[in-house]
Amino acid sequence: MAIIILVLLGVVLGSFVNALVWRLKHGKDFVRGRSMCVHCEHTLEAKDLIPVVSWVMLRGKCRYCKKQIHWQYPLVEILTAALFVLSWVYWPLQLVDFESWLQFIIWLDLLVGLVAITIYDFKYMEVPNEIIYPMIAVAM
Repeated sequence: MAIIILVLLGVVLGSFVNALVWRLKHGKDFVRGRSMCVHCEHTLEAKDLIPVVSWVMLRGKCRYCKKQIHWQYPLVEILTAALFVLSWVYWPLQLVDFESWLQFIIWLDLLVGLVAITIYDFKYMEVPNEIIYPMIAVAM
């Protein structure tokens, strides 16, 4: 059951990473903004936002402008889910009390930040402070 929850949480947060990376680069609000096609900027509906599944169902194309959606999007979602599951499997501490669970949750939070930094750096060869500073705060 824990692995299923981590997979679902991982693909959802992987989808958030994709949106975060694009929105930061293009000066969009990543907290309140709605998801949109990177080509036509049409606001996406809920059925277009199901991680991995929507990309497969739409055959990797935007429902509105029919342009190709980059394979990076489902890859990051799957990668984040895999990292969450691997973290669970190889976590060195027993998750028996609040403190150990909190450490695991903080690790997953930092992992999302690390994935975002990696994707942003890979695409744009920069590391934005908007990701670094919150990670420093969480790590303290």
